[in-house]
This record gives sequence, C-alpha cells and structure tokens, in this order.
Amino acid sequence: MLETVKQGLNSLYGALPTNMRLLAEYMAGVERPITEKDFTAEELEFIRQQIAQQQQQNMAQEQELKNKADLLRQQTKATSGVKLVNPEEILEKTLRELNTYETTRGTTAITDPYKRAREVVDQDYISSLSKSFTDPQYNVATSLGKYVATDEDNGMRIRDSYDFNRGERKLPGGLAALRHMATGPEVLLEYLANSLDRTPRPVDLYLGD
Repeated sequence: MLETVKQGLNSLYGALPTNMRLLAEYMAGVERPITEKDFTAEELEFIRQQIAQQQQQNMAQEQELKNKADLLRQQTKATSGVKLVNPEEILEKTLRELNTYETTRGTTAITDPYKRAREVVDQDYISSLSKSFTDPQYNVATSLGKYVATDEDNGMRIRDSYDFNRGERKLPGGLAALRHMATGPEVLLEYLANSLDRTPRPVDLYLGD
C-alpha cells in the first residue's frame, strides 16, 4: 500500500510543469544541478531555436559593423568630397564594438529574450497556470530566463544559476509590495526567493546535435 502511494505521488510530481517542479525543489533546498533531463523535449527544442535566432542576429549585427568599418576606412583616406567629422574616432569605436564579437566567438548570450515580447512573462495568476501546462516558451522563460550558451563538442553547454534573479533589483516593501505581488505569481515568487536563504542552484544543461 505504501509503495503504491509513493508511486502515485511520484507520478503526480512528474506530471507537474517544469517551472513548478523546479520551484518546489528550490523551496525544498535541492542543490543538484539542473540539467537537460529537467526539461521536456518541446522546451529543449525551443531553447535550441532561441539560441539559433540570437546567433543569426549576432551574425547580422557583426556584418553591419564590418560594412560600417569598411566605409569609415574609405572616409579616412578620402581627400575630396563630403567627409564625416572625425571618421578616425568613429572607426576606432566601431572596431572596438566589432572586436567584442571576436572575443566572444563560440558563446551566445541570451540576455533579455523577451524584451520585445513582455506578454510572454509577467502573467496574471490564471494565465500563468494555463501557460505553465501548455506553453514551452513560458516554461523556459520562467525556469531558465537569461543564460549563456557555449559551443562544446557538437553541441552547446548552458551554465547559469537558478535563483529567481535574487537581488538583481530592489523590490518595494510595505503596501507597495502587496500590490506588486497581487499582479502575478512571478513577482510573488521573486519576493519569496529574496526572503529564503537558499543557495543558488547551478544549471548545467547540455544540448547535443
């Protein structure tokens, strides 16, 4: 009987969405690294797509800077016609920006993946519950959020800390805190994470080809 109950509880726990399972483990003080096994196949595929889209954006931005640098080099050598003011200074700044792509080659930073789509996160309580069970993008947003992916072998390695971005912003207190927490569970959990003395849980996720 006890074994049956245990199996039933394990089955129920396994049916929870990723963000809810990781939250429960965080509150329970689980410290083992979060890996690819903690995410569904749909969520892992979304992460791959997210990284690929960012890589395409990075390539386009790098090419724009290269084109700009070429034009500026021509300007510095021009002896006639309309010239930019201080093209050498602008070229130097452009080359510094361009160099950041070279020094970070092999890494892809997802720094604010939902900046232009805030409707993905900051959901109210009902929408949050619904999306947790149906939307891989929402689960990734509320479980992984910002991260850096590094090329490794034939795949990518993601390392981060699971801690609800604790301490990254100063949350208001008093009645303002209650108003903030009433807007949705994400804000409520951020307050909770700030109040709990939990060691940030490491994320070590590998995506093979």
